[in-house]
Amino acid sequence: MKYRNAVNSETLNRYFGYFDFSKFVTVTANNMFIEGLLYEYLSHEQIETLQQITSYISSGGETYINDQIKFNKKAFIKETAIGDVDYHEGKLKDYKKSLNDIMISLKSRI
Repeated sequence: MKYRNAVNSETLNRYFGYFDFSKFVTVTANNMFIEGLLYEYLSHEQIETLQQITSYISSGGETYINDQIKFNKKAFIKETAIGDVDYHEGKLKDYKKSLNDIMISLKSRI
């Protein structure tokens, strides 16, 4: 939200946030995947969704997003920055919905 506000008010040069996605629960999910626990509780489609999420929310994804912000700070083009915010916000909203759906599925099986 702070990033979007900085872009919309054209004060991106004063935005000092950092998206530290690599602190996500990837390690736990990966261990459950390796041990086969995910296959006991989730469908193949749900596991595929989790793999997509962990690929996006990783240290590589974190670096990519933060590099985009740095680039936008140097050469601020409002339309480009807004497009970046819209894209990442949409991804995160979709992923949040998917995780909520998976959580509901898990609760119904326990």
